[in-house]
Amino acid sequence: PTHTNLYLKYNSSTNNATKDSVIRSLTRRAYNLCSPQHLDAELTTVYNICLSNGFPPQRTTTIMDQVKTKMERRTTNLSHRQFKKLLNNNRSLKVSLPYHPTIGKPLKSLLNNHDIDVTYSSSPNLRSLLASTKTSPPPSTTHNVIYENPC
Repeated sequence: PTHTNLYLKYNSSTNNATKDSVIRSLTRRAYNLCSPQHLDAELTTVYNICLSNGFPPQRTTTIMDQVKTKMERRTTNLSHRQFKKLLNNNRSLKVSLPYHPTIGKPLKSLLNNHDIDVTYSSSPNLRSLLASTKTSPPPSTTHNVIYENPC
């Protein structure tokens, strides 16, 4: 219970773009984090927080409406898969596979159809397997030793 809903006061000597960003960021955060059944209540809370920090009601409403329009536009431009991912709170499975030139793309397509994100990793090459820049001292000389400073 330490949150005070105290943000930038509107009468502070800060430029208007910074003041507007307070409204914009709180509104965007509500759209990005709230589930649909709680969104209206959270937007009302954001509006009341802005008013309690001295923001003019008309300016607050205008900026919140702009964010709403932008968020709705963004949502409607999503592909079906992206929209499903948004609804599932971006909790899709992710997998990293070694790249193979003949089966890589078909396998990625198949897994993407099941909402599994695929990234490719490079396979180890001969240099990375053989080259070692660190040399380890023989185990017989380092028994129970964390470090040693020769005098």
